[in-house]
Amino acid sequence: MQHNMMSKRENTHQYIIHLLIRRTAIHGLLFVFKVLGLSPWKVSDYKITDKNKDNQENLFESSNYGSVYNILLIIISSAYCATITELELWKEDYIDSDLVDKIDLCLMIYGTLLIVIIWLNYILQQKKIVNIVNKLYSIYYNLMICNRYTFKSDYCLYVFPLVNFFLCGSLVIVDMIKSGIYITSIWDTPLIISSWVLMQYTLLLNIIFQLLKCMSTKILELGDIDVENYYRTVLRSKVLLREFSIKDINFVKYAVMQLCEICDQIADFYAIPLLMIIVYTITRVIFDVYYLIVSLFLLDESELFKLYFYVGLLCLTIAFNLIVFTSNITRITREFSKIPHYISLLLNRCAMNSTTKEALLDFLRDTSNRDVNFTTYGIITINGTLLQMLFEMQQRIFYKRENSHKKISFNLLCKHIAFYSLLFVFKVLGLSPWKINTSKILGAPNQNGNQESLAKVSKYGSLYNILLIIILPAYLAMEIILAEGKDEKRNSNLVRTVQIYLQYYGILVIVGIWLNYVMQQKKIVNIVNGLWRIDNNLMGCNRYTCKSECRLYIIPLINFFLCGCQSGFHISFCGIHIASLWITPLIIGSWVLIECTLLLNIIFQLFESIDAKILDLGGINDINEENFYQTINLKVLLKESDIKDINCINFSIMQLCEIFDQIRDFYAIPTLMIIIYFITSTTFALYVTIVELFFNKLEFPMFGLDITTWILIIVFNVVVFTSNVTRITRKLSKIPHHICLLLHRCSMNLTIKEALFDLLRDISYRNLNFTAYGVITLDGFLLQTVIIIIRSSH
Repeated sequence: MQHNMMSKRENTHQYIIHLLIRRTAIHGLLFVFKVLGLSPWKVSDYKITDKNKDNQENLFESSNYGSVYNILLIIISSAYCATITELELWKEDYIDSDLVDKIDLCLMIYGTLLIVIIWLNYILQQKKIVNIVNKLYSIYYNLMICNRYTFKSDYCLYVFPLVNFFLCGSLVIVDMIKSGIYITSIWDTPLIISSWVLMQYTLLLNIIFQLLKCMSTKILELGDIDVENYYRTVLRSKVLLREFSIKDINFVKYAVMQLCEICDQIADFYAIPLLMIIVYTITRVIFDVYYLIVSLFLLDESELFKLYFYVGLLCLTIAFNLIVFTSNITRITREFSKIPHYISLLLNRCAMNSTTKEALLDFLRDTSNRDVNFTTYGIITINGTLLQMLFEMQQRIFYKRENSHKKISFNLLCKHIAFYSLLFVFKVLGLSPWKINTSKILGAPNQNGNQESLAKVSKYGSLYNILLIIILPAYLAMEIILAEGKDEKRNSNLVRTVQIYLQYYGILVIVGIWLNYVMQQKKIVNIVNGLWRIDNNLMGCNRYTCKSECRLYIIPLINFFLCGCQSGFHISFCGIHIASLWITPLIIGSWVLIECTLLLNIIFQLFESIDAKILDLGGINDINEENFYQTINLKVLLKESDIKDINCINFSIMQLCEIFDQIRDFYAIPTLMIIIYFITSTTFALYVTIVELFFNKLEFPMFGLDITTWILIIVFNVVVFTSNVTRITRKLSKIPHHICLLLHRCSMNLTIKEALFDLLRDISYRNLNFTAYGVITLDGFLLQTVIIIIRSSH
């Protein structure tokens, strides 16, 4: 007895030490994320180690103070970068080369831009990442209800951050010894923040993998199958799987589906920061290796050793982050692919009644139709091949406000200002030649009187576009003729010839755009009216709410800011006459893509609202799933009145697919011309930059800002455009799965079931592709194609 008491004391003592170490590690990790601006939310850290299974409170909550802290970080880092640049404290004395200094400056500015966008991403999408972590927390505690379920955690959650902290600390210390505090701060800050962003992403993926692993173990334990050697135990006598196991099967099934949704949400949240981080690390490693090779002939042994040690630590830090990141993605996809196999083993191993077998077959069917993919909006696939691609190259919210009267009034005022400003920009640029009833957009939704049109064809708008076609191209052509021979920065006949051809092609682009709006005005008016009528028709459904996004206002605002900066830089560098020849096609082309992006964003919002309505028919709340797991075994009765809503949804989805195709056809020729202009003009600008850098003919600070904003406008427009296409196709592909959930979840008569099967069949045969008449596929691979073309042209 005394021996047992001593053993219990030792176990208790070990548990307390383990819990203390665990809490210390968690507090240390949270402190690092807080300081770096990667955790601007409130967290109840005691709940992470709490054993209370009935805890229904959220783990994370949005925090205004965290957002303010990130804004202060953005201001301080931008001001610091500007000060360092102005005082030229970033220069190193190892290599006396203007080219190296200019590349240094470009990398330094891009690094500052990288961390600013990372912090902005955490501010704008704070609620999204908070919901992701709270859903993981909810899944963890809901799975605890299952019989004999145990969550097995590994030490990667503590070892990975510790190793990364050691590598980053060593990198800073070595760089301070080598270069001093100013150069260290401006060069290592983007790298360290990028590495901790990847580490945060990795930790979330590790938690998802652990949950999937534990659920796989639970599936095997239902049939008493040995986890370590399941092929041997599966040959033994049959095990009876009782009917109460259906509850555990459904819990595991819906948890797996939840984790698939969370994987998509995590990929969207980290898409833009990850894309920028990959670009930064590639260019940084290439330049540092080049710098190292050149320094072999210029430095003494002691300085060379410091440089070798620093570059080695830099490559080791980047390689470590990428390896642990991609390996966790590979582990998730591999573990998810095993689940259907384990379910098949359970079906073969166990004896069961028809109800239990039907539940397992439903689980098998749902998991077989789902796939887990991690991409940066379709541009780069994040898996084990990412490292291979990198080595070869070496060789995505504002808070929802409360419904108080003052806040609604403020939001409505902002909405009015943003909408009228956007409409004014489109009118001035000749991209909205139709009449539009603004009161219908900003007023209350009209559920009954949807027969009136939102937009109407306007002869005055067409006349304005014709005047633009006559006046502006004539002015630009005259500027080309008068400016020929006066641009002293171009001493090559070939360069001048290519420049003139590009300027004439730019005129052709804007003429083609305006002619398209004149000749197909009725088509785009019908598209706008079609979207308006679909929204009004859906308002007739019970408990339907249209989901709106801040993207409709943020995207045009960013584009307006970038176009304004580009105009200022280009006019300062070239003068207003020459600048007008380049700026006009760029600005009009960018706003055409923005207009198409906004229409696609509206289509996505309607698809998302329809998807939420489908889930709502079965009492499934896809947004807030606190009570979801408690009711998955309770059948919901679909009433005869729901047929009207189902038919309305079916008609709306088919209409949206038709409108999507019409938008694709309307913008096909303008988009094709714009993309060709973007590629050729960017290639020409980069060629001129590289050639003239060697002759020191450029005013580099102003020219660097000019070319940077030019490329930034193009990349921004292409990314937001293709990302919306990707979001629409992804959302449409999820609707059939949710209809299947509705069929499993609800009791219904034969008429309703037939209506749902008709909806499922109609959607399954629809496929959305956005192409420019089949010449270019306008999805996530467009930016990759553009980059490859630009690379191959040099």
